[in-house]
Amino acid sequence: MRREVMVSELNETLIETYRYCKNINYSGWDPYDGLNSKVFQRSFFKKSAIARIFWTQLFKHSPINFRQIMMVKEGQNPKGLALVLSSLCNILGTSIAPPGSQIDREIRVEIINISDQLLQLRSQNYKHFCWGYNFPWQSRASYLPKWTPTIVCTAFVVDGLLSAYKVTLDKRYLDACISSTLFATNDLNKIETKSGVGFSYSPLDNRFVYNATLLGSRFLSAVSEVTQEKSLLTVAKSSIESTREAFSYDGSFVYARESISKWQDNFHTGFNLESLARYRTISGDTDYDKVIQLGTDYWLKNFFLKDGTCKYYNNKVYPLDIHCSSQVFPTLYYLGLSNKQILLQEKVYLQMIKTFYESSGNFRFQVKKQFPIKIKYFRWGTAWAFYGMSYFLKARETKFNHLL
Repeated sequence: MRREVMVSELNETLIETYRYCKNINYSGWDPYDGLNSKVFQRSFFKKSAIARIFWTQLFKHSPINFRQIMMVKEGQNPKGLALVLSSLCNILGTSIAPPGSQIDREIRVEIINISDQLLQLRSQNYKHFCWGYNFPWQSRASYLPKWTPTIVCTAFVVDGLLSAYKVTLDKRYLDACISSTLFATNDLNKIETKSGVGFSYSPLDNRFVYNATLLGSRFLSAVSEVTQEKSLLTVAKSSIESTREAFSYDGSFVYARESISKWQDNFHTGFNLESLARYRTISGDTDYDKVIQLGTDYWLKNFFLKDGTCKYYNNKVYPLDIHCSSQVFPTLYYLGLSNKQILLQEKVYLQMIKTFYESSGNFRFQVKKQFPIKIKYFRWGTAWAFYGMSYFLKARETKFNHLL
């Protein structure tokens, strides 16, 4: 009986979240958009990396939203749009949107609308299709101006557009994805290791972020599955090989090569496992089975509490973050786990709703040990939650149905 209640609750929350996203035109603020502030851009400090980091972190960690006062406008983020696009494609054919229903027809229209918007939002001044964020971004390692394309953002957009192509058969979407593979192989900087060649985070840096390179491996594999272009799998294999230095004997993954980036967190570990699993399924390559198994065991052992609460770091629970909860569902979906992990999905979902769900389809960003951050962040918060729940529904009604 509990299963029917869960499906009903999940469907209702998904519909509410979809309506919310559509009503705000898939637009909103972002935890990292502080540098869009017209006040800051007119200040003496705008050229200081330290000032940019301080300003960004102030906006990200504050429970008070300064954005209107500081003249930060809401906007459309390509990754946020892509997450919604993938989610809508996931729920087609499920109990939410059965074939031929009114909601099915509505969602198909939205899939076309969002896909067309993504084609328009490509990063300009690049020969090949690629995407970046609608705000400048300063980290300790580098500065990326507004709309600078990254392999991470591009990977998620390609995922959405490939799904849209399978629904609509509109070749424009597939052509954009094929073009994006040339962005990865031609426009990004190559990072050679003893075992392979990885991708830089963006064309403007030489950062070797392991999950970013693996996301590149993932989207090259996904495009090859549709086009049957085997050379893409060769490049994907080489890029996975380049990240072997990130695979620890205990199954853990560090974030990046730089000494300041050696942490282990929940959702980036999920990215890594999902990327490896998807490559394995598409290519039939079993070379990474042990890495996937060790990584999965480590992830399940070190990043979850018994009640389904998702820890942020391997050694620290807080902050509770919607990203961590949401990424559980696609990771488990592609790993193809058993009844025990299906139960984990239910626990994570219930904790996610309890901890992050506000009302009418909106989700919180984070809950720190001392206070929650209730600011409405579209890409990081609500779009990610929608994305995760769509995989939970897809798993329950398709892939894992025989286990339930």
